[in-house]
Amino acid sequence: KFGEQLLMDSFAGPVLQLDVSSKVIHLMTQRYQKYLQEASVKRMEFIVDDARGLTSLSPESVGGGVLDKGLIDVLHCSADVISMEDDYENNNKSDYDIGDIVDSVHKVLQPSRPFVFFSNSGYEYILRRTLGSVEWNREVRQKWMNIQVMKLVDFDVYLYRFVKADAEADAAAEVAAGRNHILKPSKKRRRH
Repeated sequence: KFGEQLLMDSFAGPVLQLDVSSKVIHLMTQRYQKYLQEASVKRMEFIVDDARGLTSLSPESVGGGVLDKGLIDVLHCSADVISMEDDYENNNKSDYDIGDIVDSVHKVLQPSRPFVFFSNSGYEYILRRTLGSVEWNREVRQKWMNIQVMKLVDFDVYLYRFVKADAEADAAAEVAAGRNHILKPSKKRRRH
């Protein structure tokens, strides 16, 4: 539905819709056909790919940003279920999957572009799985120049926004200026 809303609101794009399932991609292609036929420029593209690698996209080829509508949260929540059955400290596969997704998104994003995702889980849990730490350490700064966590009160969900760092020097300058930090959740205003 989100892709359809973008097209209806005249978003120029192109929007890349990606899924690991070729059946889902086929269904989405059919669903959006009416919008795509009327367009004089390519506004949306459908790609079968695994988010853990994003091998169909070139490094730093995504200039607008990346939006995950639920994969990270599903993997995070399923890890909790798995951990109840297995030893959580014993290399949970979902942790690796989430880290692989974040790393692959980082690889394809252009510098200073955002990666946005939603989760029902608080920052103290999800940042550990996505970044490997809840601390603003050197390794995190080298990859991401800004990290924001916002609680969307109306939807009872957190919005996470990571902005890809330009270079280590840029990240260090941001930290020195006091603008580069992991924010604790802020409450967003209610819609009227």
